[in-house]
Amino acid sequence: DRMVADAVSYANIELRWKIVNFNIGKQAFYVGVNPFFDAGYTLNKVKFDETELKNNWDIMTTTATLKSIMAGDRPIVYPNYEDCFAGTNDGLHMAAGLGLKIAMNENFVLSADFGKAFKKEDNNGLGVYVMINYLF
Repeated sequence: DRMVADAVSYANIELRWKIVNFNIGKQAFYVGVNPFFDAGYTLNKVKFDETELKNNWDIMTTTATLKSIMAGDRPIVYPNYEDCFAGTNDGLHMAAGLGLKIAMNENFVLSADFGKAFKKEDNNGLGVYVMINYLF
């Protein structure tokens, strides 16, 4: 969800492997892993005045941080402008990672996915996503 455009294309390839099957009482469980590869491409870019955005970046991020503090929330730390807009042509955004799944009766799946973007502009750290069920 880090690509901003009027139209985007996504692709996902993953291998699902059930490592262990077991029963607790009358309930069937399994533990699985799924290595994955994700890709995205912007098809129709959003048009904006990059000069105005760059000139006002510090003001906008400081204002948002102050609003979060005044609301009693933790301060939001925004990245530098250059970290978000590298000035290079937009290309294919790619990431890869591994998911861990714990399922009960094939219907309830607790999922934790760990992914790393290939370009630092997309995300310099490790993305951790915890949810219920498979993404697809």
